[in-house]
Amino acid sequence: MDGAVVRAWLFIIACLIGGPLMCSMGLRNANEAVHAATWPTAPGEVQSVEVKTSRGTRGRETFTPDVKYVYAVRGTKYESDRIDFGDPGFSSQERARAVAERYRVGQSVTVHYDPANLSAAVLKLEGNLDNWLLAGAGFAMTVGAIFAVRARWRKFSDNESESEDVF
Repeated sequence: MDGAVVRAWLFIIACLIGGPLMCSMGLRNANEAVHAATWPTAPGEVQSVEVKTSRGTRGRETFTPDVKYVYAVRGTKYESDRIDFGDPGFSSQERARAVAERYRVGQSVTVHYDPANLSAAVLKLEGNLDNWLLAGAGFAMTVGAIFAVRARWRKFSDNESESEDVF
């Protein structure tokens, strides 16, 4: 097999693994947002607000609004930093800053907490469009990879040369 065919197969395998993972992450977050609509609320207070910067393995910067807040349920104090059910990171510092600027230290907030796990909480219940985009992209990757495997298998099963490139 030549290098191009090997790279194509590696890409297909990555899509067959990454696609379902992306799809399940997006659907899980969207599902959590739907279920959280029934969660009880408690008054909370913002303790700190900042935008954190991190670098990925390829050197790309990700900007994450970090909003820490406290709330009490049945006399026990809890702390959380989850704002919504989407991916907390942004590629744009301005977008992360815009989210962080909605909150101020000392601000009163309504905290939605999971009655089955009192330390799990969120400030916003809205499902994030990013969840659906992530699920859709994962689904598209998976379907595309399946069609690529199917096309390659047809060429192979038609007894054509395995070194022939079908991609």
